[in-house]
Amino acid sequence: MDAPEKVCLLRLSAIGDTCHVVPLLRTLQDAWPRTRFTWVIGKLEAKLMTLIPDVELITVDKGAGLSAFSRLRTEMLRRGAFDVLLHLQLSIRASAAAACIRAPIKLGFDKARARELQWLFTNRRIAPRSREHVLDSFSGFADALGIARQAPRWDIPLPSVARGYAAQLIPANERTLVISACSSHRARNWLPERYAAVADHAIPLARPTDDPEALLAGDRLATLGYDPDDVCSWRSPYLRCVQTEELVMRRAVGEGFDRVKRRESFLLREQEFGDWDGLDEAQMQALDPVKYARRARMTDHRGRFYFRYPSGESRADVVQRMSIFLAKLHRTSFRHHVIFLHGVTQRAFRMAWFNSSSDWFEAEPNPTNASVLLISRDADRRWVERRLV
Repeated sequence: MDAPEKVCLLRLSAIGDTCHVVPLLRTLQDAWPRTRFTWVIGKLEAKLMTLIPDVELITVDKGAGLSAFSRLRTEMLRRGAFDVLLHLQLSIRASAAAACIRAPIKLGFDKARARELQWLFTNRRIAPRSREHVLDSFSGFADALGIARQAPRWDIPLPSVARGYAAQLIPANERTLVISACSSHRARNWLPERYAAVADHAIPLARPTDDPEALLAGDRLATLGYDPDDVCSWRSPYLRCVQTEELVMRRAVGEGFDRVKRRESFLLREQEFGDWDGLDEAQMQALDPVKYARRARMTDHRGRFYFRYPSGESRADVVQRMSIFLAKLHRTSFRHHVIFLHGVTQRAFRMAWFNSSSDWFEAEPNPTNASVLLISRDADRRWVERRLV
């Protein structure tokens, strides 16, 4: 379509989603430099978007109830009609705002995605798609207007005060994990314990260059006298495991470190406890008493090994993972493998290697931190294990 004179974008909330409107706005501004853009937006979200040049914001105070839409209707009557309205939000409240805005073209989502009756408030629809990120779904509006997609940009001109505050929180040249621990919709929120579990996986070793337990493990490994060219070192993707593997192997082989083949495998990750990850027994019971009772019954009948945690894994699942990993080992040509594992995965690996029973698994405790267990053949060519640390 030809460049219109006036375009209105409608997205009231939340802050994260309004941020994803910015690349769409930038794409439209680049394609139609003479078009005047207006954005109907929530009062809180407007505090950030006022920093964007060349777009007029009309705020809606969602806390004001119906009076907010009365004021919006009055304002829109004063301004006159737009050429195009982009209805970017799937909510009755946003559609009530759309009803206040006059435009011959009201573009919304395809009917399959137009929840909460959004399709009743639009007369044009973007192409249907499924399982898209919100950013990609907004790009569908540019497609419907005949505008080619471009690399998204969020170049909101932040003030120096904001940049200085961020610099105090996030030191330069340091890897940083930012966890957004809440949402505007309660149904989207995790339990605090689950956010803590995510953070736990990202926490590095307290002493990543001289952890005493890791150095001791490296010393014990060095006594085996392995040729670095004959060694393949394996680790899980968890940060502390990655750091431990490097520290131990550097200690064990010294200058031969670069000659060691080092690999990472997702198969070596710790057991996934799903919805119950990070919870203690009382919290598990309170969260899902029915499944907790089932777990107790299976334990009483010696079947806990097979209990699959909600959205997670059973211990049997972990042993199956280890069996797949064993196949990878057998396909390599290395004489020696050094494998860095977690508590449950270490027991699962040994169970798969020695064809042990589930009773053995349940009776065997988790290994201590940075312990070293050697599995090798004895004089009779039988596989045996020996603890070095």
